[in-house]
Amino acid sequence: RMGKRFFNSRLIQATTTTSSNDEIVGIVGMEMTLMERISTQKCKIWNPEHAEEKMKTTLSSLGPKQRRQYKDYDIRELVEELLPNMVPICCLSNLAVSPNIRRGGIGAFLCEEVERVANEEWNFENLYLKVEGDNVSAKGLYEGKLGYEVVSSDEDALALRVDMDTGNIVEVVSETFTMCKIIVS
Repeated sequence: RMGKRFFNSRLIQATTTTSSNDEIVGIVGMEMTLMERISTQKCKIWNPEHAEEKMKTTLSSLGPKQRRQYKDYDIRELVEELLPNMVPICCLSNLAVSPNIRRGGIGAFLCEEVERVANEEWNFENLYLKVEGDNVSAKGLYEGKLGYEVVSSDEDALALRVDMDTGNIVEVVSETFTMCKIIVS
C-alpha cells in the first residue's frame, strides 16, 4: 500500500467537433482529499498532495504488524481509524470554460459529470468545492443553478493572480467559500 496513491484524481473535458478537429471547450478537475473540521463554522480542505503525504507519514509511523492490520482497508476506513479529526472528501476543482462558449451550459454539464463520477464511481455522498467570493458568475452557477450551499468561509484565504505588468503569478488575499452539495442518487 505504501507505493500506491491513496487519493484519486481525474480531469474531465468537454469538446466540440468541427470539420477539421476536436476543440476542448471546457475542463474540470476532481480529486479526493482530506477535510479537517476546525470549528462549527470553519473547515480546512487539504491540498491533495499534503493529504497524500499525511496518509503516508501516518502509516509509516506504525510498526510492521500494525501496518499489516490496515493493508486491506480502503481510504475511508484508514482515515476513520488513523485520523479521526479528518474525513475523506471529493472536491470539484478548477472549472474552466472557453470564453466564446460561456453561458451555454458547458460548465453545468461538466459539474454534473463530476457529481456522477463522485457518486457512482467513487461512492461519495457529498461533493465539495472552493470558490472566491468575488467570482460572482461561478457562485451563481454553483448556488443558483446546481444547488451547492456555503458550509464555511475564509476571509484571509490566498488566491493566485497574474500581475499584468510583470507577467508573474502573485498571491493575494481573497475571501473564499467552501461549498457542498449532497449528490446521493
